Amino acid sequence: MKKIKYLTVLFAMFAITTLATAQTKKQAAKKLQIYVETGKMKLKEGVTDEQFITIERNIRKGIINKQPGFISREFGKDADGIWHFRLCWTSKETADAWTPIFQKDPNGQAMMNALDFSSVRQEHYTVVNP
Repeated sequence: MKKIKYLTVLFAMFAITTLATAQTKKQAAKKLQIYVETGKMKLKEGVTDEQFITIERNIRKGIINKQPGFISREFGKDADGIWHFRLCWTSKETADAWTPIFQKDPNGQAMMNALDFSSVRQEHYTVVNP
């Protein structure tokens, strides 16, 4: 009988802890604002996909990982050869702080030199968690 009571109490404590943790995570997710930069672009004539991917790898290995507010960075290419990107930040301010750093960084400069700027289109938005 003691064993059943002990297991019942242990199970109840586990359930309460699990529910409390889930509620805390849910509240944290609602408070987190995610600022997203999306866009699309073409590469300059003569720049290969392999060169561009190498530049992107170097950016990901570099200082962006130490940049406050950085969440993620994704690139992909569609069937028409247009590259699409999405960068996620904790706020517009953290994204804006990255821009001058990116422009001065050798990897950022390599990225900018690889792009056909007449094709670059960007959009920005904040994710809404209702």
